[in-house]
Amino acid sequence: MALIFEDVGIRFGSARNELTVRGVNLRIERGSTVGLVGESGSGKSSVAKAGVGMNRLATGRVTIEGSELASPTRTLKHPARYGVQLVFQDPRTSMNPKMTIGETLSEAAALYRKPNAQNGRAKQGRGLDAQAAARRAEELLRMVRLETSHLARYPHELSGGQLQRVSIARSLAVEPDYLLLDEVTASLDVSVQAAVLNLLRDLQRELGFAMLYISHDLSVIRYVSEHVYVMQHGEVVEHGEVTRLFDNPQTAYARQLLDAVPRLGGARWQHSEA
Repeated sequence: MALIFEDVGIRFGSARNELTVRGVNLRIERGSTVGLVGESGSGKSSVAKAGVGMNRLATGRVTIEGSELASPTRTLKHPARYGVQLVFQDPRTSMNPKMTIGETLSEAAALYRKPNAQNGRAKQGRGLDAQAAARRAEELLRMVRLETSHLARYPHELSGGQLQRVSIARSLAVEPDYLLLDEVTASLDVSVQAAVLNLLRDLQRELGFAMLYISHDLSVIRYVSEHVYVMQHGEVVEHGEVTRLFDNPQTAYARQLLDAVPRLGGARWQHSEA
């Protein structure tokens, strides 16, 4: 079972405008980690937002476990939408500054609907009540290795690394099967980046969710991913198993991305000529 993007196209502006994203096909298997890499403006974030209904599809469709989530004629209202969650690059702009961390997490937890044991579908109606949501907020904070004392704080009182952990906790509130992570360590110090990446890997082993990890940092992509897709100008130009792509990229663009990665002593990624 998988989260699948099929022939996804995205258009911004009027219907006469050209597609910004064209013919994108991605497949994220349950429990796996897939990397999506490309320079700024290549369409990576646009694809991720389409996966949670923030960008409307002009062509193609997105399916999860065989159920259609989105298409040009379908808005994202299927109950399975809770199975896919997006974590943004900048947690400070994705949180309400007037809400405490506890209120933010409780609000997300209140959306949770326990699946029916017989058919696996989410129950109708409101999710967790206020007390249960508050308990869930404490649990979520502990999951991302933060003290529950942070529940009373506001976003501006936390460091960037702490706030990104809160963002991850919020995304896990509804127990998703797939996390779409959009440059989530790009604004963090290197040591903090490593801690957040290791946290994600630990949580993945514990909870079993899959990840689409979006980044322009190829060292991060190589560390976390099993399969990699390369985007250029709104299209996927190459994809493959991570070791193969890094050791033997098949396109000039992928080679350029790899050659741009700085190395001590001027060393570069080694690859064979296509």
